[in-house]
Amino acid sequence: YKRQDITREELERRSGLGRSAFGAAFKAATGLSPTQWLMDRRMAEAHRQLTTSRDAIAAKQRALVSAIRFISAGASVGATG
Repeated sequence: YKRQDITREELERRSGLGRSAFGAAFKAATGLSPTQWLMDRRMAEAHRQLTTSRDAIAAKQRALVSAIRFISAGASVGATG
């Protein structure tokens, strides 16, 4: 399901089942409770956004450049020292 803001109640309503029947059927089908499934989906989306957003990529690039400069500076000091 694509929408990130979907709730358990909305899933229940769309299923046409009562709360208990929906929960049991959902867990039987997915191995997770509806609440756990929704939490996992939201965490996966948050991870995706953190690892693929332009800001996250730019921050990683800056950190990598900084690390390379630090290592290069240390190598230069060691070579002349």
